[in-house]
Amino acid sequence: MRTSLLEVQETDRFLFNKMSIADKLVFQARMIINPVLEEKVRHQRKAHLLIRWWARKRKLENLHRQLMNNKDFSTCIHNIFK
Repeated sequence: MRTSLLEVQETDRFLFNKMSIADKLVFQARMIINPVLEEKVRHQRKAHLLIRWWARKRKLENLHRQLMNNKDFSTCIHNIFK
């Protein structure tokens, strides 16, 4: 496996609390002495947040579509805002 992929997997383990306490401490120490690693962790954390945000947005869009396809619900909503 490529080194960068291993680094991404290790960072995921850190971000999702899947490391032992000892491994977590070593990883945190590596971030302290390696600012590039710390920056990569920040970017990966942000990527995870964006993915979760996008998934929530899609779920809300699907829910909205389902609700508006329900004739009774749609009519009720339209009547409220008449």
